[in-house]
Amino acid sequence: MTRRKKVQVGTVVKVIILVLLIAMLCGAFYAIFKLSNGFKSDIKTFYVTIDGDIITENTSKVDLLGKTVRVHFLEDPANKSFGYKIVKGSGAADFAFETADNKQHNFLDVDDYTKAFDVSADNGSIQIRAESLNDILSRQYGGAIVFDHNSATLSGYFELVITSSDTKHELRLGFSVAPAADGVSITPSGIVF
Repeated sequence: MTRRKKVQVGTVVKVIILVLLIAMLCGAFYAIFKLSNGFKSDIKTFYVTIDGDIITENTSKVDLLGKTVRVHFLEDPANKSFGYKIVKGSGAADFAFETADNKQHNFLDVDDYTKAFDVSADNGSIQIRAESLNDILSRQYGGAIVFDHNSATLSGYFELVITSSDTKHELRLGFSVAPAADGVSITPSGIVF
């Protein structure tokens, strides 16, 4: 009778070990699936998270203003070295505006808008802040700007480009910034037009 119980206990232990091994293999498969964007691309050396969402591929409409973008490296998790810049978006619509010195400019004339944003990057994370498209263009061109707020296509579409320290991999996160609303002020008692 004791021999039969030993055989049953040994079989149960083997089944439990087998189930755990299968679960570990499924977990590894799922991790590779997520990091390769559903097997559609190579596994990147890094990925980013925004509000807990994992982003491994170029993405066009991300809400990242004021949020923390965390950069995670696969090969060396202690690595916090990366590069970044903010450029005009690949799908951005062009529009004209005028600077205080009466010079005409077009939105798509500038490639790098990094200096126009309030960016803080440290310890493996990036945070971007901007009040409005007006604020960004004013910072970029060093003064007041004027443009038609009624343009239907008016939208500042930008991309945050994050590159690995060896510059072999990059990730592009597209985001937009709306123009400032003129003639609207918010007071504690309500909205005044």
